[in-house]
Amino acid sequence: ADDADAAVLLFLGGEQTGHALAEILLGEQAPSGRLPLTLPHSEAETTPPCDSESCMYTEGLASGWKAHHGKPVAFAFGHGLSFTTFSYTWDMLPVISAGAAAAGSRGVPSSRIAANLSVTIRNQGGAAGAEVAQLYLAFPEGSGE
Repeated sequence: ADDADAAVLLFLGGEQTGHALAEILLGEQAPSGRLPLTLPHSEAETTPPCDSESCMYTEGLASGWKAHHGKPVAFAFGHGLSFTTFSYTWDMLPVISAGAAAAGSRGVPSSRIAANLSVTIRNQGGAAGAEVAQLYLAFPEGSGE
């Protein structure tokens, strides 16, 4: 991956996958997908598959892309390229509101929290394209997640 400028991954391809890939590679359509996983620099940075009847996986929530959080990787979760560039402008800054207590996961009481936000995305480049807006959330400190 150190010498790669880009990676093309085709997940769950169908009968038109070849046509769609050709249109992207020939510049007739712009790519707009994002990686649903993280690609580490090497296989040594992954969790090896179990090759026996009983295996202990002790990484807990630190598996998949979470295992690479804060570490350098070849291509990060959510990475994607386009033939154009986009700008994001806040229409309304995020407004966080807390609601009444409710039963959360595992039956533990938790507060319902809502976030309202609005953003305008503009194509600033010279080519047509589509953008995938991404919002990343995290559990609050002390939540055990």
